[in-house]
Amino acid sequence: MSKRILIIDDDPDDIEFFIEALRSIDGTFECAQAANGEEGLSNLRTSAFPPEYIFLDLNMPRLNGKEFLSEIKKDGRLSAIPVIMYSTSGIESDIRESLQLGARDFIVKPTRLKDLSDRIEAVMSAAD
Repeated sequence: MSKRILIIDDDPDDIEFFIEALRSIDGTFECAQAANGEEGLSNLRTSAFPPEYIFLDLNMPRLNGKEFLSEIKKDGRLSAIPVIMYSTSGIESDIRESLQLGARDFIVKPTRLKDLSDRIEAVMSAAD
């Protein structure tokens, strides 16, 4: 059975890059997407089948990654979903704060598809 993934990112090119990396790992992933944290929360709260993983961009308009993470951790139905934060920024304080808020891991966005695929695969393997 395929794994359901939710990707929350305001950059459509980054979403496509992420989906391509996921599909290179396993072509059966079902990938849903949201353009910001607000849309992501709305999708999650109305979904009968929540995703098994959430990949969440740090910097977005309306509801950023940290705000989204704080909100999802308050919701008993959604709080156990592993959230993997990612960003082009590798600022140590952002990484530390994301992990303290409950992110399972933090990925600094690489530019090569193979590097991203390898990192995603390692994060998902550790979460299983």
